Amino acid sequence: MRILVVEDDPSVAQILKILLASHRYAVEIATDGEAGLSLAEAFEYDLILLDILLPKLDGISLCKTLRAKGYQMPILLLTGQGGNYEKVVGLDTGADDYVVKPFDQGELIARIRALLRRGHISSQPILEWDNLRLDPSSHEVFYGIHSLALTPKEYGLVEMFLRNPRLTFSLSMILEHLWTFEEAPSEDAVRVHMKTLRQKLKAAGAPIDLIETVYGVGYRLNPARAATPALSPDSALEPLELQPSAALSSAPPDLERSNMPMVMMITQDADLRSRLTALLESHKCRVAAIDPSLNLQEALQDILESHSPNLLILAAEPPQLKELECCQSIRQTDRWSALPIILITPHAEVDLVNRVFAVGANDFVSQPIAGPELLARALLHLEKAQLLQKIAVLEAHLSPLSLHSPAPIEKESDRPDWVHSAPDRSHFPSNTLSSAE
Repeated sequence: MRILVVEDDPSVAQILKILLASHRYAVEIATDGEAGLSLAEAFEYDLILLDILLPKLDGISLCKTLRAKGYQMPILLLTGQGGNYEKVVGLDTGADDYVVKPFDQGELIARIRALLRRGHISSQPILEWDNLRLDPSSHEVFYGIHSLALTPKEYGLVEMFLRNPRLTFSLSMILEHLWTFEEAPSEDAVRVHMKTLRQKLKAAGAPIDLIETVYGVGYRLNPARAATPALSPDSALEPLELQPSAALSSAPPDLERSNMPMVMMITQDADLRSRLTALLESHKCRVAAIDPSLNLQEALQDILESHSPNLLILAAEPPQLKELECCQSIRQTDRWSALPIILITPHAEVDLVNRVFAVGANDFVSQPIAGPELLARALLHLEKAQLLQKIAVLEAHLSPLSLHSPAPIEKESDRPDWVHSAPDRSHFPSNTLSSAE
């Protein structure tokens, strides 16, 4: 798991980094509030450890800003002795807990574990797949009766796969999950750790393909090796295997197509449009590939209304990058404020990445584009939209108002099939949109 520490005192920051790394967390350090905000917006963290007294942007303001922008990761405040006012204000602005300096290391780790558990819905903490088991509380990994002696990165790989048993991870995704921005190793480092992890699993009696290679895409747990779904802390919210429902499979072709999720793609690159269209359509998605006109900003609302997309893929064309303004205008409309948006950027420099998230994009992929990675990100955002739709339906029926005037139960036939049967991503194609992968 990945933790961001925002602390301006170098000695305290170093102590925290060593302590957290000894408990197998990937740690990144920000020395002021503005740097912390930039990192939190650019990367995904499981928890933020936040000092209150920071230069440039104080911890309370940083916490408030993150919550206002919708970030839900747990935030643990570090406060000074007697800072009762700061504790109250911090908790009121969205922090989840606090620890007083000088802190007891055991207490700090216990509070971090509690917050990370609280972030998931679970009645069973043990993660399992086939005979592979991981206990997050004790950091022990077993295959059958054999205990595995793993390095921190090998442990992180096992935990990452077990918490996301249906996801294929590209090399870049693994680097993003398990390595800090400062470490920045090459993709060869991932291959080396995968090789040693597989050797240890094989020595314990695991089949060699327990973690399989999906050529041209990445790595995943072998679906054939699990008789039952893996137990994970967020299994209650885990989407089902992405297969078309029986009703959809037997429906007439026109009806089947109308019930597929709609992905709108706006790019001047005709080759990109055709290749990505083929990839998405092969995974049960409808695609509206739009060639942007000079007045895209004016026509965008009409285009959205005519297609009603479930996901927008928008290519930011250099040098003006006008598409960033389009993304921002979409976020300012009530109708499309929650539409998932993936921006394709010409590069991945920090300033541009910060701008991408500042205008409201959910994700980005930089050139040159690896087809399977963009496909994986697109399908993940469609899954998330599916999940949020389910939660909204449940909340509508469980609201206090329903005790007095029950809402009519929505029929399965009244909802698009993609709400309860997301696109098929049980496998990924090996081709890419660029030979640079």
